Order: sequence, then C-alpha cells, then structure tokens
Amino acid sequence: MLTVVVHLPAHAQDMVVMKTRDTLRAKVLSVTPDLVTCSKTGSGGNVSVVHERIARIIYENGTQDIFSKERAEDSMYSVNSAYSSLAYEQMGRDDAHLFYRGYHDSRTAMIISSALAPGYSLIPAAVVSSTRPKEYNLGYPYPELMRNEDYRFSYENEAFRIKRNKTWGGVLIGTGIVAGIYALAIGLLAAAYSSH
Repeated sequence: MLTVVVHLPAHAQDMVVMKTRDTLRAKVLSVTPDLVTCSKTGSGGNVSVVHERIARIIYENGTQDIFSKERAEDSMYSVNSAYSSLAYEQMGRDDAHLFYRGYHDSRTAMIISSALAPGYSLIPAAVVSSTRPKEYNLGYPYPELMRNEDYRFSYENEAFRIKRNKTWGGVLIGTGIVAGIYALAIGLLAAAYSSH
C-alpha cells in the first residue's frame, strides 16, 4: 500500500474504490495488513474488505492509499509519493467510469427515437456519438486533478468512449423494443387467425 497526498476538497466520507471500479462510500475505521474495515453511513453496520479487491482509498481529507502487490517494482508511482504520468492516466480512466453520467440524455433520446422511428435514429445517433461530452457534463469530482494534462486527457477520452457506447446501446434498446412490439403483434394476430 502506498499513501499519496493529493490536495482535494474535503468530502463527507471516505471512498473505497474497488478494482472492479465499484465504490463504497463509508468511513474507514481501520486498515490492517489484510483487511480494510469501514462503517457504512446510514446502515450502522461495519464492512471488511480484503486488500486484493481494493484499488485505492480516497480519504475525506484528500489523502489516498494505493493498493498494489507490485508497488515496489511498479513504475506507475514515483519515489516521492507523487503520481507519474501513467498513474494519472489510469486514475482518469477509472474516475470517468465512476463519475461520468452525462450520457444519460443521449441514451434516453436514442431509445425514444429508435422506438418511434426505427432506422431514422441512425443519423442522430451518429451525430451524438461523434460529439465529445461538454465540460459541464463530465461530472468529474476533483477540479484539481483536471488541471493535470494526463488525468484530463484520459478522463475526457474515456467519457467520450462511454458516451459513444451508451448512445449506440440506446439505439439497440429502442430497436429491441420495436422488434418486441412487432413480434407480440404478429403473435397475437397469428393466434387470432388460427382460432377462426
């Protein structure tokens, strides 16, 4: 485990970021050689997580613990407890998956347009998926980190990739809805016809 100090705004609680990119927002009570024990806000219970499942802990004061078995040989981290370029890139990608939600409107629009006008939604989907997310839609949690070029580049590119995937996913969902309605209608007509 490597502790890194990054000056970030204080948060109401700590955030445990898993290697699966899931997050646990809780107060970290203890960090032992094998486990991290947290108190889940609201539920009143404690949760223990093994180190192997954790990527990093972001404490409410802005410090971070980085969990890595290979930390001694890991070239991502420099000796002076500062992130290297590769670490900022990885953090940018991870944080985009955690915090970017700006694709919701485009995905919803593609579901609706695909359901209402199958086939005609391909042009708007191509336009929307080729447009990079606007700054106000990026949803990044730490403005200080966005000042780092590697972090920003990685976060923005991953958000753009997520937006493209979600936009085309909306087209598929809308098309699936229409196909399901047609299949149901054909099934009902066939049943009505066979009953005569």
